[in-house]
Amino acid sequence: MPFCLSREELEKLIAVGIGDTIDLEDDKSLELWIEHARNWDEQLVGFTYFLAKIFEKKLKKGQTLENLCEELDKTYNLQESMWLELQEFSPDFIKCLLEAERNAILSLEDQLIQFQSKLCGYEYGKELRY
Repeated sequence: MPFCLSREELEKLIAVGIGDTIDLEDDKSLELWIEHARNWDEQLVGFTYFLAKIFEKKLKKGQTLENLCEELDKTYNLQESMWLELQEFSPDFIKCLLEAERNAILSLEDQLIQFQSKLCGYEYGKELRY
């Protein structure tokens, strides 16, 4: 069943994927998910919305547009070396999201991850993971 990445997890995956030195010792579960995705055993899902927020943060920190474009290309090329889907907010996804009851306790990011996990569970006919 696909594993939906949080914004922080996607940011770490991008750092690892583009060759930045990053220590995943503090996040063994993410390290395992990445390894499984590289072996094409498990699918990772990241939202393009989170991707935009990550690159917006990098731009605000002073990275050049040229450097960001190169990193973005490398990020999309990760799909060639691992089982990674960069999920866009399709009209159907947005419609389902709007029809679902909003959980005020969760942040928007957590709500999106939970919703995507439910959809993945439904699509693959497995129990839902919370």
